[in-house]
Amino acid sequence: MVFEPRQQPELYQGRDRVPVLENINVDLTVEQIFTWLKMR
Repeated sequence: MVFEPRQQPELYQGRDRVPVLENINVDLTVEQIFTWLKMR
């Protein structure tokens, strides 16, 4: 779930691309993030 200022929360799942901060050049999916977290 992503919370952005002055907007309703958005739910992202699986292969959805996750929004990142401006000027950060990264392209991640929800699946990639949780796979990485499981390895830790």
